Amino acid sequence: MKRYCLLLLFFVSYTIELLYAQNLSNRNLFVVRIGDGSTSLTTAATPVYLDEYSTSGNLLRTIAMPIINSGTNKKLTLSGKYVYEGYPVLSPDGQSVCLFGYDASIGTPSIGTSVSSTVNRTVGIIDAKNTINTSTSVTDAFSAVNARCAVFDGNKGIWMTGGTTGVRYAVLGATTSTALTTVTGRAINVFDSQLYMSSTSGDNRIVSVGPGVLPIGGQAVSNLPGYPTTGSPCQFFLADVCNSTPGPDVLYVADNTSGISKYSLVNSVWVSNGKIGTASDQYVGLTGNADNGQVVMYATRKSGTADAGGGELVAITDNSGLNGAFSATPMLLATAAQNTVFRGICYSFSNASLNNVLPVSLHSFSVSRVNSTSTLNWSSSSEKESSHFEIQRAKDDGIFTKIGSIRASGNSNQQIAYRYLDPNPFSGLNYY
Repeated sequence: MKRYCLLLLFFVSYTIELLYAQNLSNRNLFVVRIGDGSTSLTTAATPVYLDEYSTSGNLLRTIAMPIINSGTNKKLTLSGKYVYEGYPVLSPDGQSVCLFGYDASIGTPSIGTSVSSTVNRTVGIIDAKNTINTSTSVTDAFSAVNARCAVFDGNKGIWMTGGTTGVRYAVLGATTSTALTTVTGRAINVFDSQLYMSSTSGDNRIVSVGPGVLPIGGQAVSNLPGYPTTGSPCQFFLADVCNSTPGPDVLYVADNTSGISKYSLVNSVWVSNGKIGTASDQYVGLTGNADNGQVVMYATRKSGTADAGGGELVAITDNSGLNGAFSATPMLLATAAQNTVFRGICYSFSNASLNNVLPVSLHSFSVSRVNSTSTLNWSSSSEKESSHFEIQRAKDDGIFTKIGSIRASGNSNQQIAYRYLDPNPFSGLNYY
């Protein structure tokens, strides 16, 4: 799998940190489980767990979400019978998992229709140190509708979806949020620095939010070109199977009315490559990873809304490549216990320091500013399977957005120089 490097550089007095695109193939899985098995499921507030599974289906451990308030941390519960919530998301830096729910006591009735000023909508962030942060509990979002999904940028930005009112943005620890769109979303995620979400609002199904950066203000939403304007998409993921061109080029979507569908980006249009499964499979959760052209994905299905719960965790492999016909047989890994239900899924966070697995050794770095242009110069002394360098920029607020990329050498044991020009730096200090 080709990897990219992210340079985080402080303009004037700078420090350097190198990261790379997540190779997820050696990580475990987090499955959201609702219910402790002691009683039948209802629409009331129900205990929530992150069950960590190996990719062969062995249950490794369980992380329970808070059911009482403690200090700044709030409760995080979910409905026992609502399909379109409980979708966990791995942060773009791979170091934390985000889950969206309710600051509601166990047994609170009809939690999905509760008023948010009374039952706040809570964001849970779980990191590799096993710290659970549920201090973000907003009063002004998704009132009388379900809290569905949230993604955390790894710094302090959080993007949320719910039953109405579109995508909303909040900062870590906030009690209020900002509306970014009017288009309602289901699952939300970040791929290659772009925010995406699934939706059933109007003709929108899989959409991009904003112009290629993580937004904090009002944004346009557009259905991916070529993607159908019907269906019931839930979780999804994009991957890069053609390493000659950086960026996602395949899309897989879990639809609880049809199965898992595959699309490939061909001449800037998303083309259907077929699907597996049927409506009776009720696929809702999906995550996956591309490695050397092979895509391995994991899905949750057959959870439904039965009082007794249910659900299966399955593995699926697609070797057909870009624009290849999608045909695979799911392999059953695990089944939900009686009176519990599986919802969404994501990869687990990394427990290893990123500095132990850098694909690039940095040799030098310099930055200069002439008039209104900043010039970043750096060189590497060695590279291993590097695809491209991604350049991001931020102000003092620490919210980084992608401003460009530079193709890397791939594999090298000699010094290679790179340069990037930023024609429009912020006034004052810039963080790269």
